[in-house]
Amino acid sequence: MERRKFVKYSGLASLALGFFPANSIASMTTKASSKLVELPKALTQIRHGALNLPFASGLKKDMPFDWILDVHQNIFLRDGFQRNLDQDLDITSIALKVEEGFEALQVSSQNDQLQVIWKEAVVAINLSSAFRELGIRDEIYDFYAVRFKEMGTAKLLANQNKQTFIQVLDGSVEYDDLVLTRENGLGIFDLDPSTNFQALSNETTLLVIAR
Repeated sequence: MERRKFVKYSGLASLALGFFPANSIASMTTKASSKLVELPKALTQIRHGALNLPFASGLKKDMPFDWILDVHQNIFLRDGFQRNLDQDLDITSIALKVEEGFEALQVSSQNDQLQVIWKEAVVAINLSSAFRELGIRDEIYDFYAVRFKEMGTAKLLANQNKQTFIQVLDGSVEYDDLVLTRENGLGIFDLDPSTNFQALSNETTLLVIAR
């Protein structure tokens, strides 16, 4: 399979994602309707270089669903040395199954701004509302973002007959006695629309993918 090259960052031009290491999933927590997987920690990068994404297909068997092939996060330090939450650029990359290959969804988050790249689409949104679609049309996947104000709660719209994967982009949140952070991901087989997501930090952002 010839892998798509997608260095089309617009506002993210001249950035580089590091290699996706073939780390194995550390541990899994399973409930009747959900599965929590621990992911590798975010890699710290400097803001130059070339994009190279050799996704680790071996992680597929440990993910909640067979359509999620890999998840990785990178932090690009503005000054190249120290962490600055207001100025550093955080990028989450998720390899999603498409036909016999994959496409990589890339989401960069900085303060209340998200920039999303999926196939040919590049979308920038302001997370002023609690729950919103990302504005990307796709026949297979639905993409949403949830932004919590302070330590509030939110409900996700149930996608009937669809599986849901949730990745924390910023902060932490609790769902059904499970704590979600940037270092894990949650697959929900049967999303209960009455269950609240409770933010555990003042600034919390979730990425939601349904298929």
